[in-house]
Order: sequence, then C-alpha cells, then structure tokens
Amino acid sequence: MMSSDFAPVPPRPKGWDDLFEITHGLHGIPIEEIERGRVDYEYTFSSNDLRPCGRLGCEQKHCHGWLVALAGGRFVNIGNDCALKYAQAGLWSSSIRNYREQEASRARAVALVEVREQAQGKQYWLDNSPEVDRAIALLQSFSVQARGGLLKELERRAERGHVDIESERRLTDDEVQLRRAMLAGRRTEDEPMPYLPTVERVVVGRIEGLECFKGNGNPERLRMDLQRLVETLLKWSPAQKDRSAQRALLQATRDLAPLSNRLNSSIVAAGRFFTESNLETLMRLEIIRSQGIQSIKLDGVGGVIISRLPHWRQAA
Repeated sequence: MMSSDFAPVPPRPKGWDDLFEITHGLHGIPIEEIERGRVDYEYTFSSNDLRPCGRLGCEQKHCHGWLVALAGGRFVNIGNDCALKYAQAGLWSSSIRNYREQEASRARAVALVEVREQAQGKQYWLDNSPEVDRAIALLQSFSVQARGGLLKELERRAERGHVDIESERRLTDDEVQLRRAMLAGRRTEDEPMPYLPTVERVVVGRIEGLECFKGNGNPERLRMDLQRLVETLLKWSPAQKDRSAQRALLQATRDLAPLSNRLNSSIVAAGRFFTESNLETLMRLEIIRSQGIQSIKLDGVGGVIISRLPHWRQAA
C-alpha cells in the first residue's frame, strides 16, 4: 500500500481522549487491515483505566497499545496483547521495527534542532557579554607587566590552590618565655630542652580569584575553546543517514554547558582578583620586593598598572 493512502502522522496522544479524537472511536477493524497499516505511535496509559481496542472482535481491555494509520485517512488503535496474539508475527514485527526507526529519526531531528538552538544561544552570549572582554583585557594587561617571577608565582599558587600569603613574624621576648615555660613543664628533668624557634610563619593575607591563573582556567583560552566549539556545531550538518556523525555531533554538544560554566567561573574569578583590595593584598607577597614592584592598581579603563622602582630591570 502506498504511503500516500495514509493521512499525515497526527500529534502524539497523551490520553484516551486524545486517542479517540484521532480515531473517532473506530472499531471492528479486521486484523489483516491493521497489519497493512502504518504504526504511528506506541501508547501506555493508566492501568486503572483499561479500554477495548479497535480490532474486530476485541473483548479484552488494554492500557498499552498502538495507534495505526489506515487507508482513507483513518486511524485505529490496537492493544499490544491483541497485536501479539492475532497479528502475523513477521509482518507485525516489521511494522514495529519501522516505527522504532522512524521514532529514532524524529528524535535525532529534534536533537539536531536543539543543537543549533543551543549553539546559537552561546554565540549570542559570547557576542553580548562585555564581562568576558573585560576579564580577558585585565588579565592580559596584568600578565604582560607581571611576566617573570610574579606571574610564575601566581600560576604556581593557582595550580596548588595556595591562596594564603604567609610571612615571618619574630616572637616577642614574652612569647618566647611563655613557650619555653610550656615546653619545660612537659619534659623530664634529664630531658634536654628542645629547640625553640624565635620566628613563626603567619597568614597575612588571602588572594582571591587565583583560579583565573590556572592553565585550564584562563578566560581567553576558554573563550577560544567555546567559540571554536560553537562554530563547529553551527557548521556541522551530518547526513540524515549518517548515524555515527549525528552521535558525534550530539556528544560534542554535551561539552557546551561544562565549557560555558568553566568560562563563567573564570570570569567570576577574574572579577574577584582584579579589585583594589585584592591587588593591595598581593603587595604582601615576598616576591614583590625582589621584582622591584611598588604598587599594583587598576587604571580605570580596563587595565592594570604595575609600578616598579626606577632602576629595576625586569627578569626575562
């Protein structure tokens, strides 16, 4: 039977009312005619509301079945049990297999449309997010001026998650005597007095937003990766029958959200790093003195100014 003998595929029925609106309650259809039909949908409704199907002689009530298009623009539903029991096994299996393939094809088509929409949404965000450009500009300005010891120190700290700035503090005489007394009370008479340091390491500051200096957290690199992925998704048009290419496209789409989230996190980190208070905290790093740095400030126009001693030569 030619496919033109059938009506177009209707909307998917969500319940008995939708189903009967499509079939108009058609019943008494011989199984042979149903076998020659086109399977459009599988349905499973509430088991508390069973109904007989449209097969001729059906006396059983079903909740699971199939909507089948018949010649002349008609539709009928057949219960799954009736189909398995009365339809010719090979013919019915072929119809169900064709249906499954059509469903998979429709699902892939919908997924490909969603891929385009997601990619277009990310492209719009990239084109209309000044905070991305600002974060990249600040980091570039800072990195050019801080290259060498300071930049390497920040990158090392970022990779290790070492955000605390420590400094040596010399103990006062009273503190030394107090600690010596505490140690003396814990030892036996013949035990020698342990070494008591007169300096200690204390936390004098905490660097915010170091994540933007990690190799996989650089906002410029992340934006380039996201832009490249978006362009690939927008240009990629796998053939309808090329299942492998379609799966690869859908798999690539799954990288959109994680990559976008990483870029967002990097932007937030840059925003936390490039504040006046955080840049003042950086001045407490020990490497600042060896780099001849006198101040690190925002220039007010999207960049950073690192001032150094007049005769200091920056290391290559």
